[in-house]
Amino acid sequence: MQLLGRQISQAVPTKAGRRSVAVPPTKRGHGARSLVVVASLTRRPEDEVMAGKLLMNSMDDEAASSGAVVKPYRAAPRDALRMGLPSKGRMAEDTQQLLKDCALSVYKPNPRQYVAKIPQIPGLEVWFQRASDVVRKLRYGDIDLGIVGADMFAELADGDEDLVVCHEALGFGQCHLALGVPMTGKFADVTSLDKLRAMPDWTAESPLRVVTGYHNIAKRFFAQNGFKHVVLLSADGALEAAPAMGSADIILDLSICGAARTRRYTYPHVARAGGTF
Repeated sequence: MQLLGRQISQAVPTKAGRRSVAVPPTKRGHGARSLVVVASLTRRPEDEVMAGKLLMNSMDDEAASSGAVVKPYRAAPRDALRMGLPSKGRMAEDTQQLLKDCALSVYKPNPRQYVAKIPQIPGLEVWFQRASDVVRKLRYGDIDLGIVGADMFAELADGDEDLVVCHEALGFGQCHLALGVPMTGKFADVTSLDKLRAMPDWTAESPLRVVTGYHNIAKRFFAQNGFKHVVLLSADGALEAAPAMGSADIILDLSICGAARTRRYTYPHVARAGGTF
């Protein structure tokens, strides 16, 4: 898990009036980044039948094909700082527990409302959002800081110099992004990334079909590891079913604590695509 903040320069009230506060950028340690597009990616005939969505340039429509971050609008002026927190699931529970351990209790009178406050920090608004929207709204300037997984940051914030990582190890939500490969059929002997890449099946006419929700990470990963013929397909859940249905060859998804999610797939024995999140 990571604590993200938005680089801001705004007026902050003081007893004597208002003063301007600028938050400087920090080095994230990822080095120079560039968007790599594999030119040989093609669509199989059966993908036309299943209406598979191929995302070759960027997962977000708001990003240009060059990889530059597009600011679609200017955020409305406001006085209060805003913090985005995950709204559902284990991540939401662990995030609120972390704040409680820090003597920062989130006060939300109505469990259905999206806005809350932390009484110990006057002037701070807390907004509950999907993890992906925490990153997006940081980019747009609708919120100023948030808690989100490193997977969402790597997928959605790449290239935005206004986003800085304030703390990159909050101590919960450990998992890693990995490839899931069937353990039967032509993949029975595939136990490493080298063996997967060396399979003669992957050509311009018959590329490796990968279903994932992490297209930006996947494009960088496969390009950096020498895969020349790859198609990325989209799905929102139950990715493990795609190879069994014949609509994909392998999957790329989060694996909790390095464990395989089903017996049909082996995650850590193939590749870690994005490190520990």
